[in-house]
Amino acid sequence: MDQNQQPVFKIEKLYVKDLSLEVPNAPAIFLDPASPAVNVELATQAAAVGEGFFEVTITVTVTAKLEEGDKVVFLVEAAQGGIFQ
Repeated sequence: MDQNQQPVFKIEKLYVKDLSLEVPNAPAIFLDPASPAVNVELATQAAAVGEGFFEVTITVTVTAKLEEGDKVVFLVEAAQGGIFQ
C-alpha cells in the first residue's frame, strides 16, 4: 500500500431492520404492583454483501418479567442495520 493511500471506511446506508414490541399479558399485568426484573441483551452480526461492502446488524432485546410466576411484562426487540464500505 502506498504511503499516500489511506484505508477507506464509508457508511452507505443505515436502516431499521426489525422492530417489535410485545405485551402478552396486557392489560392485567399493569395492575400487578410488583416491580419487574429487566434483562438487556446485545448481539451483532456481520456479513459481506458485495465486493468491498458489508452489512452489520446490532440487535437489542429488552425483556421485563415479574419474578413471581415468571410473567412477561413486555419484550422489545430492535435491530439496526447498516451497509458499510
